[in-house]
Amino acid sequence: MAPFIRDPRGDPEEPLVHYRQIYAIKSSDADEFNRLGILLYSQGRLEEAAAAFERVLTINPDHAEACHNLGNTLSTQGKPRAALAAFKKASRLNPENLTARHMVAALSGQRPRSSPRQFVTTLFDQYAHNFDRHVAGRLGCQIAAKLRRILDACLHPGISFRNVLDLGCGTGLSGKEFHDVSHCLTGVDLSAKMIEKAKDKNIYDRLLESDICEYLERSLENFDLFIAADVFVYVGDLVAIFKGIRQRTLPGAFVIFSTESCTGRDYILRKSGRYAHSRSYIMELTKGFGFTVLAYGKTALRWEKDRWIAGNIFVLRDGCCLA
Repeated sequence: MAPFIRDPRGDPEEPLVHYRQIYAIKSSDADEFNRLGILLYSQGRLEEAAAAFERVLTINPDHAEACHNLGNTLSTQGKPRAALAAFKKASRLNPENLTARHMVAALSGQRPRSSPRQFVTTLFDQYAHNFDRHVAGRLGCQIAAKLRRILDACLHPGISFRNVLDLGCGTGLSGKEFHDVSHCLTGVDLSAKMIEKAKDKNIYDRLLESDICEYLERSLENFDLFIAADVFVYVGDLVAIFKGIRQRTLPGAFVIFSTESCTGRDYILRKSGRYAHSRSYIMELTKGFGFTVLAYGKTALRWEKDRWIAGNIFVLRDGCCLA
């Protein structure tokens, strides 16, 4: 799912009754119908949301935000061809909309090396207020707990880690699972609003708003556990991340992460806007950067569009210390 484009005056929590009144009072106000569409989408009323965005475009055919939002709604409805047309128009109307450009790439079979920063930050800034509830409820996502279980199976009882780095920490769901085995726990995320939610959990020693690769490049610290739960789905080419982890790795360190799975040699960008990686690609990276695979497993990542999204979980260890 792509993030929505909102009129900055709009409040996403406004009651629907307010917008029902708009029908009668401001039937020609394009921005109000755009906000109505966003609210309807948030309630799962996709047909009504699409109709609201189409109403905007009837009023103002060049409303770039509504084109983008219509594309997002149509994509969620499983109408990729119509969604692609909407995102293409949104990109033409606003060339600075990198999120629309990313979704054009996803829906047309292109394969950029990574998601634009704008795509990730906008998506998760919007998602932060109900992220935990949505992940555990509608998506049935338990990736952090699964990572903890597979790591525990590789460890002797009582082992803990001196310095742990949670890459793409989000609201702290992974940190919550690994807090008890972390002497010092650092979380890094692009989304300021996700960082705010993570602070509320009071489980991190440090929280930093940063791009993962930029943090790994500039940090002077080394870590003995790296966690990346549902993070690599926003990056295609993982070489830079693996290089950064390698530079910050203590001897014998563990690296644990999840990926969406695909066949083929390396990775693909799916119509969802997320990346999937082949097992062979991960194994090649692992060997090339001097790690050893301690554990690997297939798992269901999330419930989406009436099916489970298939994924993989990996536990790696620094290959220069296998005691």
